[in-house]
Amino acid sequence: MANKQLLDGNRHTPWDVSTATYDDKSKYVYAQDEAPYSIFFKPDGAKMYIMGRYSGFVYQYSLSTPWDVSSASYDDKSKDIYDQDEIPTDAFFNPDGTKMYVVGRINNTVFQYSLSTPWDVSTASYAWKSKDVSNQDYPYGVFFKPDGTKMYMVGSANSIVYQYSLSTPWDVSSASYAYKSKNVSGQDTAPRCVFFKPDGTKMYITGEVTDTVYQYSLSTPWDVSTASYDKYKDVSSQDTSPMGVCFKPDGIKMYIMGNKNDTVYQYSLPPLVPTVTTQAVTDVQATTARLNGQISNDGGEACQYRFRYKKSGGSYIYTTWTGAKTTGQTFYEAINGLDKKSLYYFNAQAKNSAGESAWGSELNFTTLAIAPVVTTQAVSDIAPVTATGNGTITDIGGENCSKRGVCWNTTGNPTVADDKSEVTDSFGVGAFTRPMTGLTPGQHYYVRAYAYNSAGYGYGSQVEFTTGEAPTVTTQAVSDIAPVTATGHGNITDIGGENCSKRGVCWNTTGNPTVADSKSEETDSFGTGAFERAMTGLTPGQLYYVRAYAYNSAGYGYGGQVEFTTKTYYATGYIGDVIDCTELVKTYDRLEWTEEIPSPEQAIEIKIRSSPDLSTWTDWEVIYSSPCTSFVTPVQRYLEWVATLTTDQGTPKLKDLGFSWTKKVE
Repeated sequence: MANKQLLDGNRHTPWDVSTATYDDKSKYVYAQDEAPYSIFFKPDGAKMYIMGRYSGFVYQYSLSTPWDVSSASYDDKSKDIYDQDEIPTDAFFNPDGTKMYVVGRINNTVFQYSLSTPWDVSTASYAWKSKDVSNQDYPYGVFFKPDGTKMYMVGSANSIVYQYSLSTPWDVSSASYAYKSKNVSGQDTAPRCVFFKPDGTKMYITGEVTDTVYQYSLSTPWDVSTASYDKYKDVSSQDTSPMGVCFKPDGIKMYIMGNKNDTVYQYSLPPLVPTVTTQAVTDVQATTARLNGQISNDGGEACQYRFRYKKSGGSYIYTTWTGAKTTGQTFYEAINGLDKKSLYYFNAQAKNSAGESAWGSELNFTTLAIAPVVTTQAVSDIAPVTATGNGTITDIGGENCSKRGVCWNTTGNPTVADDKSEVTDSFGVGAFTRPMTGLTPGQHYYVRAYAYNSAGYGYGSQVEFTTGEAPTVTTQAVSDIAPVTATGHGNITDIGGENCSKRGVCWNTTGNPTVADSKSEETDSFGTGAFERAMTGLTPGQLYYVRAYAYNSAGYGYGGQVEFTTKTYYATGYIGDVIDCTELVKTYDRLEWTEEIPSPEQAIEIKIRSSPDLSTWTDWEVIYSSPCTSFVTPVQRYLEWVATLTTDQGTPKLKDLGFSWTKKVE
């Protein structure tokens, strides 16, 4: 449909006079003048001015509906030009309505007036400034460039449009002929009015002979010598003596002053539907981009524009209509809230009063990824030389991460240039852990979790921790001291960050023993708590130094030192089996033994205990010291004994010790 409108010759285009159609709207001005010659409108369309040749007055009208000539009503305000020229033919105002210019055929001069109240023609007074143009032609129409630096006059005798330069803008007395002109006799030999498009690229004249408005294009704006004829509009159906012509500033309305019928006629040159080009996106970031477009053809008036865009597979989002762009101008819209690392499609559209353009070609772009967003959690499983770092990827930044891990140092704000524990794969959001190894016991560390994608590394906040140390141990007094054995005691009060793999006691005879000395040790996984270890291979009567200890990956932790001395006897001999005496005591009443004493200083000692049920025992009782070879058995069901060789010096030996039962004497 849009293409048909562009190609259809019956459609209208602003500033294209050939597309003008009569609106069936007009204003009859005979009541003011019987021979109106020209017409001028205030830029907002709220005022209209007529030059009356018959009366020599400029008449002012108000339009209740701007640019609707049928709503015009005479303001009962006018300006008599007779004192300057008896046959005025055209009037022109500067953009702010403070100056008026009138051209007259009697004096062939352009006269300048000042309006004390802008746009109130009744306040106009002659400014005593003028420009004689008789050296060029008999003037009929006058027009000024919007900045007041150029003036144009159409001459009826030679059918030529003449160009002048004003050294002082809007001061007609400073005008000088620029020696530039355009002969329009090829179109009409009686040109009556001249009008220019605001950008100086189009010129229009009325031809009274042909009852036509003619259009010219200027290859150099405002240089009348570059004008070339291209289009026309026959207005004879409305009036056979068109004199003045004026256009609405946007070119979609044209007004003709018909001298034959003393009427102003209104025409429409509405725009075509515009065309637009979608241009490549710029400033693409992770969540923002700038969409670009260009007005290929505005259809004759400034256009609003908008864009639509969508994520691949999604629905379109439309921007709001905005702006006022014309042919060749570019436009853009900054959009946000996009998804990271995502493919988007977009195109541009424009509209004017004729309607909306077809959408421009669809282009695409891909938003950027950003570095992942990561949080760091507290370090766990803290040991002397190891720990576990913890992190969470909360936002992948638009694409899965190829690396994640934890990094650490001892100074703060660690990066991957420091120590790190890392794994590579394709990772989404979620928590992760990484082992930290090779740490120093008792060291304070700073840790950050991190993740990596094509946009770079994203780090979590910093957490701190201190590695564990060697276990803390206390040493208790040695117990069960015998000539060659004893029991060492210790207590692990702090494991130092991880369970201990060893614990024990160590001893020597010089002080401050370590595991390099004699020791009694066990291996397993030990927490805090008391423990004891048997100490064997001791020397009777010897002073020993003892320390309890425990071990973890940080090393050995020792308790304080305690001392003890072994006893001076050597406990050996024979510990008998537990004997059930139920039957024996019926027959036997004595236990006998034989002994071989290596030396007279040595002696044997017998200790015995008994029990009725193997769960409750009597205390050990010394029942004999040698020399003796028998004793009376106790009346208990069960019996257990120990024989011990004692000595005050040397190393005792019990070469032979035997026991036998002696029957009761009846």
